[in-house]
Amino acid sequence: MNPTAIDRTQNIDVSKFRDAKIYIAIFVVLVAIFNPVLRPAADVGITPYYLIFSIVFIWIMLASSRFRTNTAISLAVLCYGIFAGYFNDTPWQSMAFQSLKYWQLWTFLGFLSFIQSSFKNGSLVLLKISYFALYASLALAISQEIIAFEIPTVVNEESYLWINTFFYTPNDLALFLGGMFCVLLISEKTLLEKFILSTLMLLLNVRNDAKAVIIACVIVYAIFYLLSIARAFKVKLVYAIPFGMCLIYPSLYFGINSNIDLYETNFDFYSLFIDPIDRIIHFDPYNLGGSIYDRTDALIYNIEALYQNNFLGLGPGGSVYLLSLSNFELLTAKSLHNAVAEFIVEFGVVGATVCILGLALPAFKALRKSSPNRHDAMRVAFFVAMPLLSVSQSSGFISNYAFWLTAFLVWNGRFDDRYAPKIVNQHYRG
Repeated sequence: MNPTAIDRTQNIDVSKFRDAKIYIAIFVVLVAIFNPVLRPAADVGITPYYLIFSIVFIWIMLASSRFRTNTAISLAVLCYGIFAGYFNDTPWQSMAFQSLKYWQLWTFLGFLSFIQSSFKNGSLVLLKISYFALYASLALAISQEIIAFEIPTVVNEESYLWINTFFYTPNDLALFLGGMFCVLLISEKTLLEKFILSTLMLLLNVRNDAKAVIIACVIVYAIFYLLSIARAFKVKLVYAIPFGMCLIYPSLYFGINSNIDLYETNFDFYSLFIDPIDRIIHFDPYNLGGSIYDRTDALIYNIEALYQNNFLGLGPGGSVYLLSLSNFELLTAKSLHNAVAEFIVEFGVVGATVCILGLALPAFKALRKSSPNRHDAMRVAFFVAMPLLSVSQSSGFISNYAFWLTAFLVWNGRFDDRYAPKIVNQHYRG
């Protein structure tokens, strides 16, 4: 037999095998994103992603030495958290459940990084998936508003009042839309496409009364384009901050003393932000009930508990367990609803160090770059708006993989639509 023919046949087989890996990777990400609607019933907590994530974890561990190293570091942080939780009397069951959630999220983020680094134009693959999720949510929102169509597995006590599409709560949808707004700004979509999609997302958030996300998007937009102007004039981003402050302070003064009504959404900036921050600083809970009040009280209670245990941390699930106690129980806040705050409260000084190194330091480095790109500008804007995005999170934010995909693209994505080939033409680099 002709050796050349044998080699050609082998190359075809390898190519098919590589294409199969691409489709498997896309399938896994889609299963995670649509996690809420793929459960057998609304009251069943088991989903396909929860069943396959351990296999995905093994896949990445075998394929990526970087992931193995980062996993070892993360495991050390988790062990510290469990150690701190033990001395804080956090129940083992709570720590085990929260640790499992952290493991599932860590696997998902690791898999996104694996796709980006192992597949040609991996970020573009992830970008296309995020757009698919956006288009699906907008289509479902229109059908839910017009004909009251609801996916049975995400029907809950809130879905009759708000639009939740394929998410379990409207807060999860709002958070995803906030992340997609950031992705949209740094994409190569045309100005018209950006305007249409941004308007649709804004209208949906207004319909759902997602005040925090709307204001976060305004802040992201303002900071991103301010820094983009600095880039255009080849000025370091850090030098644009004083000019930005000259614009921000008058805006804050106007906001604090203003009430804005948009559709059925009322923006009372003082009640939404200034007063809660003041109460957190002075450890003065509202004890009134209501979403913003309960979330403020939840943060105050957890900060006080963290202070009492010398900032060692409450352990995985410790923040949730604290709010389940009778003297701290809140009607509308069963958790902190805040990813950064929850991680710091549960892991103490170690968690704070991780957040500084993983979030604050990259944003500061982006400011200091002599030749920043649009991703650098967006990282800074996203970091500044992070507290507002956190306010909109539901108690199930860890499992909101659609949002985590957008956060990954903002923080680590490398894409340019002008050179975007079709997904089926991507090839595995391995």
